[in-house]
Formats: sequence, C-alpha cells, structure tokens
Amino acid sequence: MGRGLGYLESPATEEENSCDYRVEWDDHIEVVYTSMFDSEIVHHGSGSDSYSKDYDNAWDRYSDLIDDPTYRNVRIIRIYPDGSEETIG
Repeated sequence: MGRGLGYLESPATEEENSCDYRVEWDDHIEVVYTSMFDSEIVHHGSGSDSYSKDYDNAWDRYSDLIDDPTYRNVRIIRIYPDGSEETIG
C-alpha cells in the first residue's frame, strides 16, 4: 500500500521560490438566505493571504480565488528580496 505515491517536484524555479507572494482581493461577497424566498448579499470586503517563498501554494490559492465568483479583483503580487513588488496575475 502506498506504492507509487509521492510528492510531485515543484515546477517553480529557484528565482520564483526566492520571493514572497501575496494574494489580494478587493471584495468577497456571500449570499445569505434569510428565508426560503428572500436573501441578501453580504460584502466581507478586501483581504489578502501571504506566502513566504512558496510560489506553488500562492499560485494555487490565486487560481482557486480567480475561479470563485464570490471574490472580486483577485491578483497575485510577487515581493522581491529588496522589497519591490510586481503584480504577476
């Protein structure tokens, strides 16, 4: 049991893994059903998740949120070791 199972090697380059990443969104909305026939939209506002030298997990989170219609204006930001930032998605 467990034969053949293992971890896939990361496709991230050494340069990509030397940077930090932040996934940001401008709004997260949720539909709250108050009754069988009535609902309201709740805005949770902006937010972010940070990933230290972990390109793969940051990109996975970005991909999940970009496909989720309840998140608005999702972007991923690369933070270089010198502190400069670049929006990459």
